[in-house]
Amino acid sequence: YLSSVLQSYVTLKHASPQLFDAASKELQMKVDTCLPHYISIFLWSYATANHHPGELLLDAVAEEVIPKLDKINALDLSHTLWSYATLEHSYPKLFEAAADEAIQKLDTFNSRGLSLLLWSYSKLGHDSSPKLLDAFASNIESILEKESFTDQQMDRILWSYRAMDRPVPPKLTTADTLQVLES
Repeated sequence: YLSSVLQSYVTLKHASPQLFDAASKELQMKVDTCLPHYISIFLWSYATANHHPGELLLDAVAEEVIPKLDKINALDLSHTLWSYATLEHSYPKLFEAAADEAIQKLDTFNSRGLSLLLWSYSKLGHDSSPKLLDAFASNIESILEKESFTDQQMDRILWSYRAMDRPVPPKLTTADTLQVLES
């Protein structure tokens, strides 16, 4: 439940460095018993507070998450990867395994989760980015039937394609999205 305390502090814009440092030590001792959902909240809190928990802890967390990827839901997966990208900590083994899992779960992501997911891979320039962007492009029609994207989400998605030098799916090349590409 420490993850919920961190989340509350961040939400209230009161990120105490002492609390985050103490929580890092606690997580390091208990990371092997944490459920992916709570790990996601921990990571999101650190990234949102811009408080880096340390390379060793992020590596240990990644190793714990990898075998549990099939049990993590789409939103927690996108928050986990967004946190790593925001903290600028690339862990290729995690991102490679997560890409395969994300492609299998592509239809379960909401618009926010999809935009964060694509942005995370592209931000770190991860090798799996093209595979993930291509899977998104292949499923764009069914995704657009069930989801609508805010301007910010569309900005992230278009930036991801541009950052990885991938062609933007034709369904996304409307006048509005072309304006984002030009900026």
